[in-house]
Amino acid sequence: MAGGRYILPDQIRLDEEVLSNIHQFIIDSDRNVIMFGELFERFKAELLDKTSITNRFYLQGVLRYKYEKEFYFAKDLLIKDINSEQGIKLSIAIELFIKEQGRIVTKDELKEEFLGLADFVLQAATANNSDILLWDSGKYLHSEQIIADNAIKERLKKILDDCTSQGSVSVRKLYDDIYVQENEFLINNNIEGHIALYSVLNFWFLD
Repeated sequence: MAGGRYILPDQIRLDEEVLSNIHQFIIDSDRNVIMFGELFERFKAELLDKTSITNRFYLQGVLRYKYEKEFYFAKDLLIKDINSEQGIKLSIAIELFIKEQGRIVTKDELKEEFLGLADFVLQAATANNSDILLWDSGKYLHSEQIIADNAIKERLKKILDDCTSQGSVSVRKLYDDIYVQENEFLINNNIEGHIALYSVLNFWFLD
C-alpha cells in the first residue's frame, strides 16, 4: 500500500542497488529510529531516476515488504531494534540529538538531521518529551543544559509564589520581575523572553 492505494510488488519498478544503499544507510546509522521521510529525501534523486518510488509512502511499503522481519515498522518511521533502550520513539531520538549538541538547537538544524521531518511531527515529538524545552519560536534546549543550583530554584519558586498569591499572572510579568531580581540567571541561560522562562518554570515547578 502506498499513499492510500494498493500496488502489487511486481508492478513497482525497483533497483536493487538503490535499495541496498538505503538498507546499508539504515544499518550504519547511529540512530535506532529513522523516519521514512528522511530516507526518501536522502535518496530522492536515485529513487526518482531508477525506480517508480515517488514519495515516502511508496518507499515505506517497499521497505516493509523487503525488510519486515528485520526492522519494526510504524506509521512514519522504522525502528532497528524494538527492544533497544534508545529512542523507540522519535521524541527520544530528537531529545538525544539536542542533548548531544549541548546548546540551543534550531528547528532548521533538526530538519537537517532528520530529513523529511514535518512541523506537526516535530511539535508532537517535542511536546511529549518534558526534557525538550521550547526556548523560542523554532528553538529548543535540553533540560540538562539549564545552569542553576538549588538556591536559585528556591528563589525563583518564591518569586513565582509571591506573584501568584493573589491569582494567575502572565509569564511576561514574571519575566519582568525575574529580570530585576535574578538577572544573572537569565543571562547565564540565554533566557531572552517569556517563552524560555515559561519552559523552565514549567519544567521545574509543574505540579
